[in-house]
Amino acid sequence: MKYGFGLVLLLAQVLCAADYPPGPGKWNYPGLWLKVTDEVAPAGGVAQIQIVLTEPKPIIRTRMYLEFDESVVEDITSLTIFSESGEAMGTAIRKGNLVTIEAVSPTGELGNSDEYPVFTATVRLKASAEPGAKAAFRILPESMFLDANSADWVITSNEPGSLTVDGSLSIEDVVPGAGVVRAGQPIRILGSGFRAWSTVEIYDAPAMKVTYVSPKELVVTLAEDFQIDQRKVEVINPDRSERAFYTHARGAEASGSMYDLLSATKMMFSHKTWSQAGISMPDAVAEEVNFAGIALQNPGLEPVVVRLSVGEFATSVTLLPLEKLVRSMDELFPEWKAKPGETLRVDASSPVQILGLLGESTSGTVLPLAIAGE
Repeated sequence: MKYGFGLVLLLAQVLCAADYPPGPGKWNYPGLWLKVTDEVAPAGGVAQIQIVLTEPKPIIRTRMYLEFDESVVEDITSLTIFSESGEAMGTAIRKGNLVTIEAVSPTGELGNSDEYPVFTATVRLKASAEPGAKAAFRILPESMFLDANSADWVITSNEPGSLTVDGSLSIEDVVPGAGVVRAGQPIRILGSGFRAWSTVEIYDAPAMKVTYVSPKELVVTLAEDFQIDQRKVEVINPDRSERAFYTHARGAEASGSMYDLLSATKMMFSHKTWSQAGISMPDAVAEEVNFAGIALQNPGLEPVVVRLSVGEFATSVTLLPLEKLVRSMDELFPEWKAKPGETLRVDASSPVQILGLLGESTSGTVLPLAIAGE
């Protein structure tokens, strides 16, 4: 796609820190060392496949192709992206056994953590999968990663991973998965194979109490308020089997877009939230094969009213707790005509997650657009 890279790189080039690349000796190995993890889950269960770097390196832009064995995999239920400040964002589209990820990190913090994966794919296995069956996951070599100077990273190592059908323990979700959890507020860990003496660890969390509800649910309460976004949660059973899950907000869709391409796109929201923000309409949106859009998600526990405006047009939507809305510009503003350089304004009664979108129908891609927040 001829304009894909430039649109999402413009802000990244402006904001990247001046000290990249680092001086000699800061990195131990040249290039990127990619690894897909090996995970285990029971038939019908859920696991998180993680994409990690052997050594942290700054990435401002990626188009990554993740291929897997769909004879064992039922669904990719969600994908998440991680950066220390939470500014990285992206989209993902599955076509058969291939997931295409488009992501941007304006400050180059994507890939700079040695504690968390760069991407996490939450995967459900088929209930009919045979014990011992294995789904291979690999990053295709044609994937592209750009460093903080917009140059291609050399892929020095690219280690595939797998998801094996085995055991009974599985974490399917952690609710809530985002926002501030108040002291004493229940955190539900949902899945299968839990035991009365299962223990729970949450990265960097205060003292906690674990209550066994059933083989499918544990409830955790914390002694102090705690930010639950993108935390590693581990369940350890008495037989020493254990599973990990990275928390994230997974909002229910308010209603589908008329664009099948938007409806098929998995949103990887920045972990930042905004009460006021703007999304500049790129030049490409004026071309007939393209359309712009926006995804909004309310990670909180109270309804949020969001006002959207562009030029002389305005509309308001209400997002219920943990609700997501994905719309094209022409769905929001039927009379609006695409004009490059205009800004879509977002004003919310409480902070929400925001992702600007540029869809290209011919190639079947959806690119993330940078957000100017306040």
